[in-house]
Amino acid sequence: MSARPAHGPVVRFWPHMPAAEVASTRIRCLQVIAALRAQGADAALFDARQPPPAVLVLGKRSDAASIAQARALQAAHGVRLVLDLCDNHFWAAQPTERLRDRAALLRAAVLAVDCVVCASPRLAEIVRAECPGVRHIEVVDDSLDPLALQSAAGWRGLQLEAWRLVHRATPGRRLVWFGQATSEFGEAGIADIGRIAPVLAAAHRQNPLTLTVISNRRDIWRRHAPGWGFPSLYLPWKATTFGGLLRRHDIALIPVTLNPFTECKTSNRALTAFAAGLAVASDAMPAYARLSQAIVVDDWASGLPRLMDDAVERARRIEAAAAVIQARHEPAAIARQWQALLAGLVTGATPAVPA
Repeated sequence: MSARPAHGPVVRFWPHMPAAEVASTRIRCLQVIAALRAQGADAALFDARQPPPAVLVLGKRSDAASIAQARALQAAHGVRLVLDLCDNHFWAAQPTERLRDRAALLRAAVLAVDCVVCASPRLAEIVRAECPGVRHIEVVDDSLDPLALQSAAGWRGLQLEAWRLVHRATPGRRLVWFGQATSEFGEAGIADIGRIAPVLAAAHRQNPLTLTVISNRRDIWRRHAPGWGFPSLYLPWKATTFGGLLRRHDIALIPVTLNPFTECKTSNRALTAFAAGLAVASDAMPAYARLSQAIVVDDWASGLPRLMDDAVERARRIEAAAAVIQARHEPAAIARQWQALLAGLVTGATPAVPA
């Protein structure tokens, strides 16, 4: 039987780091390629040795050498260029010369491509303000992170003694925080847990709870955890174990210090937790508006304790999130967004950026 012919333009993705361990590569590149191919598109990673594609998507790749190579393909073969962004790298709390240079390169890259794809509406606003000459901007949601659905391969290598501590807490009070331990773009990461630590400590005195931190810097956790006033344990983030670890908890905590960097973040962490069967409590973020019926937002003192104690409420909120995930963040839904964007690029139907 002959292979089904691909439909739509040939598209190649060129992420700034090709490793699946990199969240942006995994969610906004590899997962998108798989979803597009499932819908019959000719999508793959970029290989300069292969014939040039109709569309080249540069995933967070804004360095001068990459842009020059992409522009050469554009000039020689008419390749349409897309820059996919998921972070506000125009801003930093303490801008160094390196960060200022990176922001300048990013502005140049935005102005060099045919279309900029942003992971959140707020990031699109920032790009428009920072780069008035940008040709076109689209917002394409994050795909659901596949790691949330993976099994716990490699589980035997974890510290099982530490897990006895977790399971002393009653169902509903096994909490988890996961993410990058710190950021060069402002106060963020494990330090954010300190803002809600008094609430968690008070809840722990009423009925014991535990917090697992899944991250990339044990030393940062050790610096902050002793002052929290409740039991916590640290486990390293690993692609082979993350999904299984997450499923052994009840509620994911997402405290966020808002600044021009964090307010552009997507709803990915909340979606990942919901997909793994957890409820979510979070600070308010622009990207979480669509999940307002699912997340306990800005209500740490009363909303989180109620969520811990009410299994029915946790299940209701997880179900509400599932409807949003299916409509907006399942791989097939993301692929449809990309298909529409790609078709508009090659036919010239993509409109100019609104004023």
